[in-house]
Amino acid sequence: ASGIVEHDGLKMYLKALAQAYHDVVADQQKRFAGESLADFWGLREFYSLVKKINYDINLLGAQGQVRDLEPQQLVYSIQRNFGGRPDDMEAVLREFFHKLGKEQLLEKLDRMPVLQLIQENVIAKQTARHLMILTKSSPTSVMSLLYDHGLLDHEQSEVIFGSEFPRDDSDLQIIMSLQRVKKCMAQGKTVLLVNSREGLFEALYDLLNQNYTEHSGQLYARLAFGNSYTLCPLVEDFRIVLIVDQTEAYMKLAPPLLNRFEKQVLSRQHLLTD
Repeated sequence: ASGIVEHDGLKMYLKALAQAYHDVVADQQKRFAGESLADFWGLREFYSLVKKINYDINLLGAQGQVRDLEPQQLVYSIQRNFGGRPDDMEAVLREFFHKLGKEQLLEKLDRMPVLQLIQENVIAKQTARHLMILTKSSPTSVMSLLYDHGLLDHEQSEVIFGSEFPRDDSDLQIIMSLQRVKKCMAQGKTVLLVNSREGLFEALYDLLNQNYTEHSGQLYARLAFGNSYTLCPLVEDFRIVLIVDQTEAYMKLAPPLLNRFEKQVLSRQHLLTD
């Protein structure tokens, strides 16, 4: 979390934010003890929330306004960084606002619609984690929605389908997918991953960490395969959007993978009405 705190206004709120995060995670572990959901949210959610709040406060300062925590923007930041379980969102918001002593304001504040939360992530570039979309609908329906609403652009994105066969996670398939990811990194495109397998995720962990290095003005990220890795050039507009089955995300995906993404749920209702 180094480099996050840049002014005294944010420091005033860090203890309350940390206490709220602690209580949210403690409740999560108590409610879902023994289940994968017990670790659905982790420290990366907290770090990313603080980073987002700091960014918003500094933006106010750059605009000549008072550099302080803005309640409406805080709602949006919590929605962004503690998404993925919409039934629990109001309880999470109450916990944070209660610890900050601002609970009386919460019912008067707006909630950002899911599609706008997705749009905010996609346009945020390096200031946000990559995006995971959870759904019980077909991936093709979700992709159609993203493209039809202009959240993704056909010319600036590429879809990489994994095999639908559970045991088809061959080295050749992973290498072919990595080559396509590498090309999109260099072009600054958005990669849409569908039906991806654990082998590909392992190769992308450093990239998903956004652990980039810079040399002579060029960004690089590490792609790994087996015991070897290569540094690949990266344009800062590059994004990864992962579409996963909601039940699989809740029951099967490893917490270290989940925590590397902002998570939002697109339901059948969104597909039918938005």
